[in-house]
Amino acid sequence: GLNAESVTTKLNLLQKELESFTAEIKMLRTTPQRWVVSLLSDAQVAMYTGISKMLFDSLLDWLSPALGKQVHDSPRGCSPNVSLSNSQKLLLLLMCLRQNVSQEDLAFRFVVDQSTVSRILNQWVPFMAYHMSSLIKWPQTAIGPTDPPYDHLPNTVAIIDGTEIFREKPSVLSTQKSTYSEYKSHTTIKYLVSCN
Repeated sequence: GLNAESVTTKLNLLQKELESFTAEIKMLRTTPQRWVVSLLSDAQVAMYTGISKMLFDSLLDWLSPALGKQVHDSPRGCSPNVSLSNSQKLLLLLMCLRQNVSQEDLAFRFVVDQSTVSRILNQWVPFMAYHMSSLIKWPQTAIGPTDPPYDHLPNTVAIIDGTEIFREKPSVLSTQKSTYSEYKSHTTIKYLVSCN
């Protein structure tokens, strides 16, 4: 049988374990958690990035051989950010491009500094442009569209549009000057998109 002393000891141990779990739950509720693709549903990944979870994973796998060499080489003397996985960095970039989420918001969601978000974007945008340029196929013909609403433009090969996304203010004055947008009254990154 059980005696009163062993029951009291067991009860005290269980009480300490309960207090430990309660403290851990409180910490988890008050500490922001980083976004992780594996914890998002396919619908959420599609909403935030514009691509399915399966395509996201395929894109990451396709870029993986170059990721170790290129992104971590730290262009422009930046120290590599090892606090986020490549999956999280790709998610961060695609969220920024798809949703135009501010760097401050991304920093909050991924529990990093805003300067880290800026550094990731500055490294990943040229990296993605370089490695994905082979996926852009221009039409071989000079004949334009035949379907409305562009059928009146027979020599059109592509429609080009641009967009600007806010970025951290650079510390170098010449870079500040070249990235400042009068239209947005802020420093921005400018993207040119072509649809054919």
